[in-house]
Amino acid sequence: MPEEKSRPRQGPAGFYLIEMDGEPNYVVATREDGSYVAFLERCPHAKAPFNHTGYVEEGLFRCSLHDFYYSLDTGEAVDFDKKEDPGCLNLLRVEREGDQFAILFP
Repeated sequence: MPEEKSRPRQGPAGFYLIEMDGEPNYVVATREDGSYVAFLERCPHAKAPFNHTGYVEEGLFRCSLHDFYYSLDTGEAVDFDKKEDPGCLNLLRVEREGDQFAILFP
């Protein structure tokens, strides 16, 4: 499996931002079981960057652009208004070694 290792920048609210040269940025968040998961640093609903405004709480990532909550176990939106499609986070496995994360791409 291809992987990308990077030193993360701590996000403001319980996640790390992985910035890769010439590539999209990724958010790395900690699940409730202590494992890590990564996803594109873009709102799946509006395709806009999160701009460090989301946060992680109780196993969910909150996109503060539209107040959607996404499960860090499935990537699916939870508890949302059925009139809008919030999209789904494409979750990637992550391994951590010291202060570096390795995002495991399929």
